[in-house]
Order: sequence, then C-alpha cells, then structure tokens
Amino acid sequence: MKLVVEIAGSIDTVRICSLPRSFVARIFTHCLGKNNTPYFANNCFKGVLYFDTDFARRLAAKDDFAWSDWTQAKAYYAISGIVHDSNLRLCASLDGASCGEIGVTHFTRTLAKIDFSALAPALPEGHIAVLLGSVDKGSEILTLQDGPETFDPAKLALTYNSFEDFRFEDVILSRAAYDGREMTRAFGTRKGKNMLDPLLFSGPGEELDLYDFTGELRPAP
Repeated sequence: MKLVVEIAGSIDTVRICSLPRSFVARIFTHCLGKNNTPYFANNCFKGVLYFDTDFARRLAAKDDFAWSDWTQAKAYYAISGIVHDSNLRLCASLDGASCGEIGVTHFTRTLAKIDFSALAPALPEGHIAVLLGSVDKGSEILTLQDGPETFDPAKLALTYNSFEDFRFEDVILSRAAYDGREMTRAFGTRKGKNMLDPLLFSGPGEELDLYDFTGELRPAP
C-alpha cells in the first residue's frame, strides 16, 4: 500500500556560502552611506544580497569575485525542508484513505548538528562564511510506495539538521524513513516567501556584524 505523510508548516531553504570579506565591506559602506542607523544599514545589506543583483555583481567584480545571486552562489552546505515546531501538522494516508493526524510526540525525531568546524577548512583565505536563506509557508509530502498494511506512527522517523554553531534556531527536515525504509520527499504548494537575515561568521566561527567591518570599509562607486 502507498503510504503518504503530509507535513504542513514553515519551509526553510538555507545555503551556507563564503563571500570575500572586502565584498561584504563594500556593501556595508554603500548601506551606511544611505542609512545612518545600524537597523536600516543591515536591512539595506540584506536587500543588496538578495534583491539588487546587478549592483552586488558590480561590487563583487571589484574584488574579482563572480556573483550572480544567492541561489547560485557556491554552497558548502544547502538544504530545503520543513521546519520542526510544536504546531507541526502531520497527516498520514494509506492508498488515499486517511489515517488521521500525527502528534509531534508520536514519531521518532533525531537531530543532526551541522558543525561549523567541518565547513571552516573549505573557506578561502580572505573569505567569511554566510548563512543565507528563505522561509515559506507550505507542505512537504513524504511517500513510501510499498508501504505497510496498517500505519504505526511510532515507526515514522524524521531526521532534522540543527544549526547551533550558526546561531540559527530552526531545525530543518533532512531525512524521512518508515520502519527503517527511506521515504521520498517532495514539496506541495509553497507561498509567502520571506528572506532570512544573513548571518556572518569569521573563519574561527565567531559571529560578525556591521561594526566588525567599520575599520576596513571601502568606497562604493
């Protein structure tokens, strides 16, 4: 029998990339020139990275860095999946017949931490690590074509990736299995995309902010 589990909630897309430190400084220079408060300067920085692709590309070229947009940037880690929270709604069905909703305490949940130390050696000299991403509302659909005769929620095992090293609180679904068998994953309707605030980190894993770049700001064109 075909087992389908639909999970409704928030869907995160996360990419951990590297950017030249000088490129980041150029963007902050531009944003501080337009905005005299950290709040608005940080919003400007976010807007340049996510939306003002042409301007970001011109700034990147000054550092011989090729930039297209955040979805095309080389990623050392990338994931897209449903976010676990206490309000998560899971609905199971067998051959289209509903098995009812599954409470978040009724399935097995495992966390797999993404370690900054594992990614840091890949950072080029003069680069910093940047966590970029978006969040939508929608659903993720898990399928097992040759499923069981009866559904037991205790046999559903979901693995989530966590990002404590990156000061990012969401945990994102990375793997689903039923009774030890891998389930295929697909997304249903997604809407309401919002962009995550970029998170910046030095090679040793220290979080950076606007003020870490004030001593190295470069004039924008």
